[in-house]
Amino acid sequence: MRLIARFLVVMAVLSVSIFGHEYSHLLAMEANGVHVVRFTIGFGPTVWSHRLDDGVEFDLKPVILGGYTEPDESGPRSMAAVSRVASMEIALAGVFMNCCLGFLALAVLGYAGRYRPPERVDRLLDRLPAALRPFAAAKIMSFGAWAAAPVIVSVNYVRSLRGMKPHDIGLPVPEGPGVAKTLRDRLFSTLKLFAGINVSLAMFNLLPFRPLDGGMAAAQIIGSLLGRSAEASFERWSFLSLMFLVILRFFVAYVRAVFPARKP
Repeated sequence: MRLIARFLVVMAVLSVSIFGHEYSHLLAMEANGVHVVRFTIGFGPTVWSHRLDDGVEFDLKPVILGGYTEPDESGPRSMAAVSRVASMEIALAGVFMNCCLGFLALAVLGYAGRYRPPERVDRLLDRLPAALRPFAAAKIMSFGAWAAAPVIVSVNYVRSLRGMKPHDIGLPVPEGPGVAKTLRDRLFSTLKLFAGINVSLAMFNLLPFRPLDGGMAAAQIIGSLLGRSAEASFERWSFLSLMFLVILRFFVAYVRAVFPARKP
């Protein structure tokens, strides 16, 4: 029963985080004059659908590990009709929202005395007044981690291929069921999970691979500098590169499990 409850909490936190991510894409599209056709949370067959007052079709699917905001494909209110700057704003809106949600959660945890950043970050805050330290720590661990995402993820990916433990970036870890006994402890544990998921979503989505948000933004930069053909090539090869890296990671893990290294 406790395992089911924890699973439901994780799914609820993940659903709220993904909804905030996708809804920010929708708001950015509408703010830039793009007509949204469909707003989807989850993958798989549609389990519930509802047409909103503005004509947007909202779909809910069972596998809540992502979502999609579908704009018009052609016409004066399509993505193709907006500027490259607007396209980048739309692409990065979801990542920015996850950073904001992670920042708010980390700030609450910090002021409640439930979270301290890693020692290397804590040393940077020594000269700040005590009242500002939780705020500054939350900003560094959310927006700072976002900015450093490509480097952090790349280093941890290489370490995973070599069988090494990934670097801990210092996000809060939820307490286990035997530790979080009171309702207050459980609420703070859920808030830690919420902070970790949102910062992780922001970092992952900033990677420069299609169809991730960072890949969409990178495609706009490449297209503005090198032209449409270079943009199309980047979109195609970045997607194939992402698939290769994912397959390589699973292949290495499989080989390591089947042929474990012998100790000398």
